[in-house]
Amino acid sequence: MRCIGALTRRAKLILVLIVVSVMSTACSINRPPDYDSQAVATICDSEDGETVGVSFLGETKQVTVDWVPTWGELYELCGETAGACVNLATNVIHMVDNRRCLQSASHELGHIFGVAGLDAPRQIALRRQKIYNM
Repeated sequence: MRCIGALTRRAKLILVLIVVSVMSTACSINRPPDYDSQAVATICDSEDGETVGVSFLGETKQVTVDWVPTWGELYELCGETAGACVNLATNVIHMVDNRRCLQSASHELGHIFGVAGLDAPRQIALRRQKIYNM
């Protein structure tokens, strides 16, 4: 009986370690590139219309940057609530050239590289706003 109890405790411990390991790995994958990463710097240093190679999570993709001259034009391309957007079919990032480049580039690169859940907080906030306006 003691052997069975010891095996059960070990099995539970091993299961907990596996779950913690998987969860910690998932957390690191579900983050866009850091603001000080080379990927973000490459986007922010590029010229209008320039296509650059960007690497993240061991994968490299070609990305074109469209520096939009006005917020009005950006809203036409991306919608009125966007600070930037990406066309995932062509990997073109549309954004205004301003001091929020690091934030916008990191976020949009997250979309290009398939980071899950980037817009979840924003979507929740928009839903709440709709409910409050009813």
